[in-house]
Amino acid sequence: MATTSTQLDRPAVRERVVEVLRSLLSELGSEGALPMLSPTSRLDRDLGLGSLERVELLARLETEFDVRLPDRVAAEINTPEDLAEAVLSAPTKNQPYDAAPSALRASICRGAIASRSAG
Repeated sequence: MATTSTQLDRPAVRERVVEVLRSLLSELGSEGALPMLSPTSRLDRDLGLGSLERVELLARLETEFDVRLPDRVAAEINTPEDLAEAVLSAPTKNQPYDAAPSALRASICRGAIASRSAG
């Protein structure tokens, strides 16, 4: 059951973010990246996450913490620590959200689907 980030302290959020990442890496078959996983790991260079994997990661974090992460987070985050900070500062899903919540994610998904169809 998801718990709001306001009820968690920074270390607990960081630990849960790392666990969500560990699960995603395992599902992607990226077990080789698991030894590199730490709060300071680079999502792209160390863990091999591309834009589509980042979108999936954000969706999982939103579900896990019951928050709404701004789309810009997908482009701006570099480490699990950055993700934890984004979760801690994100509004809960019950709070009003003033940005278009799915524009960036829809664009990334559309691009990934188009590239798969072309290949």
